[in-house]
Amino acid sequence: MWIFGSGGPYGMIPANALAPWRGTDALRRGKVTPYDVFHPWRSTVFFVDYVFRLVNRREFRELPPQHRTILALKRGLASPKLVADANEDNPRSRTSRRNATEAALALGLSEDVLYTKVPLAWPDYLGAAELVP
Repeated sequence: MWIFGSGGPYGMIPANALAPWRGTDALRRGKVTPYDVFHPWRSTVFFVDYVFRLVNRREFRELPPQHRTILALKRGLASPKLVADANEDNPRSRTSRRNATEAALALGLSEDVLYTKVPLAWPDYLGAAELVP
């Protein structure tokens, strides 16, 4: 287990980033490492794969369709269990929404982008283990 915290362009925790390789030769032989969270291309693949795993969580899939949004995923990025906290009962969910809203506005985006619905099916997605040799 790695002890350093999050890092790289997406602030990924290495254990989350490398989950697709848990128990594989690629991880054991160092073809993927905790330091890959700092590699621009690999960290992007790790991030997309983490979002894919959040979309596939039972909690996300069981949300009413109107709550399967970018904002739900943003909450899940803060803590996976928050992906289903559509009512924002947990204070961390409210903080996540505020931070996401501030970030969207700073980028010149409308807050409405956070309520964009996320598709459940990603038929052409290969997965991080296929994209990162």
